Amino acid sequence: MTPLIYIIIGLSIIITIASVVFIISTSYRRSMRYRLAQDRKNPFKLWLLSAQLIDNQSTSYQEIYDSDYKYLQERINELYYVDSREELFRRWEFSTTDDTNALDYLMYLYVWQLAVGAQYASEAESFERLKKIVVAMQQQYSGWEQYAKEFLVKRKASWEKRGTRTAKNIATSMAELEQEVQWTLTNLAPKIDFKTKF
Repeated sequence: MTPLIYIIIGLSIIITIASVVFIISTSYRRSMRYRLAQDRKNPFKLWLLSAQLIDNQSTSYQEIYDSDYKYLQERINELYYVDSREELFRRWEFSTTDDTNALDYLMYLYVWQLAVGAQYASEAESFERLKKIVVAMQQQYSGWEQYAKEFLVKRKASWEKRGTRTAKNIATSMAELEQEVQWTLTNLAPKIDFKTKF
């Protein structure tokens, strides 16, 4: 075989390996984004993610929300009426009242995580508020079980109050959510101390 043949074979092997690595890495990133997207749909898992982030500041919010910032700007505006940095700090600066409940806390947590990906707040600004939110939650609830119980009650009440779902639809959604929460309590909650000190 001539040296040219060896070169061609070598290049073919390198290209094949590079292609396989690219496909695997792309599939992994897509699956990771999918799993995180699924977690974001469940506010209870979001709090666990928030606690984990607060316990490990080296984790980048931008890595977790591996999405285009313009998409996240649309998302935070659609869900929480935030279309600028000024609006974020005007509407969502955290403070507690006697009426603050599990669902309220989760919205605050979600907003301040989205805000980083949407480039409306820095990681430091978001982290400062996430700490305040979680400390307030720790003072209000004895642990994951109590917190989860109120979360489910308030979620159901919010769906009923909106009047956009039928009773059957709410019952189905609640059954699914209760399963998700139970799975989280069993598998994820034990990994994160509810009373983590800051």
